[in-house]
Amino acid sequence: MKNRLVILSCFILLSGCTVQSSQWNAIKDVLAAKEPMGESWLLTYGDVTSNVVPITSEALVVFGNANGIAVAFDGWSIVSVVGFGPALIVKADSDTRVYSRGARTVTHTCSAWRNIPLASGSMWEQRCETEFSYENRITLDSQGRIISIDQAVDARGNRLQLKKQ
Repeated sequence: MKNRLVILSCFILLSGCTVQSSQWNAIKDVLAAKEPMGESWLLTYGDVTSNVVPITSEALVVFGNANGIAVAFDGWSIVSVVGFGPALIVKADSDTRVYSRGARTVTHTCSAWRNIPLASGSMWEQRCETEFSYENRITLDSQGRIISIDQAVDARGNRLQLKKQ
């Protein structure tokens, strides 16, 4: 009888509680998934090269693999990179990019994206300035599908490339 009372008390106390974690919710949303887009992409970051698969979510495409690599792309910008030490976070708006890794945050000034026609598609390019300058690029095939993403993902200008295989 005493055990039943303890179990009932715990149930009543815990029934109104919910555990919330924005990181867990984000991971759960992507994994609950959404639909794998099927094709394999080649990720290059520093001296690491790895195959990843895109998974669609409501607002993002997450390129990931079983080795713990996850790269979130919002359609214009790589917004987070996981699997290479502390997470990299990029907040991009119309004229800035804010790079965060741990407690360090740095802002770069960027131009608007501009479209450059190519023989077999087009490329969107954005120029950013800080103590140095660099370009972020998204390449499209002749049908308007993204085939390459090449962007700086941290304050030092280190690049991450994703290429459709």
